[in-house]
Amino acid sequence: MHGETFEEILQASDLALYEAKRRGKNQVVVLEKEEIFKILKEEFQSKNFLNRAIKEDRIIPHFQPIVDLSSMEVVGYEILARIKDKGSIIPAHRFISTSIKFGIILKIDEIIQKKTVEFLSKKENVPQMLFFNLSRPYIQDIQHLINFVELLEKNNIPKENIILEITEEEAISEITVVKEAIRIAKSKGIRFALDDFGVGYSTFSYIKHFDIDIIKLDGSLVKNINRDEDNQIIVGGISYICKKKGIKLLAEMVETFEELETLRNLGVSYAQGFLFGKAEEQMIQKAFKEV
Repeated sequence: MHGETFEEILQASDLALYEAKRRGKNQVVVLEKEEIFKILKEEFQSKNFLNRAIKEDRIIPHFQPIVDLSSMEVVGYEILARIKDKGSIIPAHRFISTSIKFGIILKIDEIIQKKTVEFLSKKENVPQMLFFNLSRPYIQDIQHLINFVELLEKNNIPKENIILEITEEEAISEITVVKEAIRIAKSKGIRFALDDFGVGYSTFSYIKHFDIDIIKLDGSLVKNINRDEDNQIIVGGISYICKKKGIKLLAEMVETFEELETLRNLGVSYAQGFLFGKAEEQMIQKAFKEV
């Protein structure tokens, strides 16, 4: 038995769903009662951990460089949430699911945006492209987006340098809301990117229905693409459609020069990944020192 009441059974199914996502999606997970108890205990501790991290100001932005493949120059950064903890850095994938489940993600989004914008406001120039990830709860209330626009304007950050990222999963589940968010953002000059493209529910219809500026290829299509003819065909097809639509294509998780050269030959415009640098707190500061 996974529960004696409707609420307990619903909770068990919800936990199984999150566990399936954590293990990589596209699978069925059946949890034993002991496993459910363990997960609930860990989530409670994790929720308290996140709240303490916010209270103690340990949520920080890290910056991963994005390179223009035509010039091989760094033209921007993806801003990623991290938590400082006893001398170590905890990556987003370790806490995002829990933060969404307990409604903490909105606060984390706001902290990352505020810290990044305030840092950039003290610099003479701003990178051409700054990618911010948007969570589903963030998209669901347009006021969050309006607040972000006001933050940018208050700190004199060019809105045209901002790219807001949404995943395919979020796009398909919130089509009307996402369309409205894109409309409002683009009316202010902000650009939009569709993240994790080519995995899960992937369909070219997104390109038709959403007024997006950049598509980010999922890393599963990029890994070993120099040896994977099927993925070369898929990425080549995406690249062709993007070119016709005036959409730029960005490859994530690029790790080798062989992958890089193949992607460039397929018409990919931008790339990010360990080949160019990991996400670091000091990455963007180093870039400003070099200028």
